[in-house]
Amino acid sequence: MVLKTIFLTRHGFRANWFDEPAPLHPSGLEPPDTPLSAHGLLQAQELSHFLTPQQPHITRIYSSPWYRCIQTVEPLASALHVKIIPEPGLGEWYGLNRTDDPTPATAAELQNFYAGIEPDHHSLFVPAVTGESIEELYERSAYVLSRLIKQLDEDPSGPESVVLCTHAASLVAFSRVLAGDVPSDPSTQDIIAYTACVTRFERQSGVPVRVLPMPGAPHRSLQRDWLDERARGGRWRCVLNGYGGFLSSGRQRGWRFSGKESFDHKVQAHGLDAGTGLGVVLPDEGPQGNGVSQL
Repeated sequence: MVLKTIFLTRHGFRANWFDEPAPLHPSGLEPPDTPLSAHGLLQAQELSHFLTPQQPHITRIYSSPWYRCIQTVEPLASALHVKIIPEPGLGEWYGLNRTDDPTPATAAELQNFYAGIEPDHHSLFVPAVTGESIEELYERSAYVLSRLIKQLDEDPSGPESVVLCTHAASLVAFSRVLAGDVPSDPSTQDIIAYTACVTRFERQSGVPVRVLPMPGAPHRSLQRDWLDERARGGRWRCVLNGYGGFLSSGRQRGWRFSGKESFDHKVQAHGLDAGTGLGVVLPDEGPQGNGVSQL
């Protein structure tokens, strides 16, 4: 049995996007980083209701270790009785000028807020604290995907469907790499990255995964060898692209790359939105039910 389906989703609405206090955690502890707003928690519930009955049955959930991502898939993990696997390789992207950005909580710290965290996961990749170019973000995405798909293909329990919860820029990069289609202009609006929406990929053909060298290794060159289908275990087709028909408020807080060539400027107001300055926030859309990919 091999992996057949990958669901990607972006975290829900952040508390500091609304002019209201963040909901208190039942433990009384201060969240390790910006949590979801009350609206974001509702989106997480709606996401769970949509994904829980999906086939093939979801048996793995990987999430960026940022708390807002963990919160987004908590209801789904509880409904499916599976643990959330915190993976730094799914983390936020800050461009090249990462000087004073925060770091996410550890698995042990996250267990104080949600008991269903997998504590023994060995990280696939940890992004550089010095920052990443957009090409390096693609390299990171390809490396994490190659390792993750290989692990799941070889898992004796035979998982067929996995959820990856991440951030806007990372969702776009992971999706482009998985599709094997990276536009020359990064600001191209091909992948839809709205909060708590779903992008679904189906495996069209399977080959043994050729795990790529780790980004940043001395022998590693940025030659886009991950465009070779073997790096992702065959061909994948996007069948849902930013689908939000299950969200009562529709698609909100969309994001795309700004198109600034270097992405090396200092980002302002990280606490508000890590994508500020590196991307463009898109207008909200009302409830919709299309989401069919044009890739």
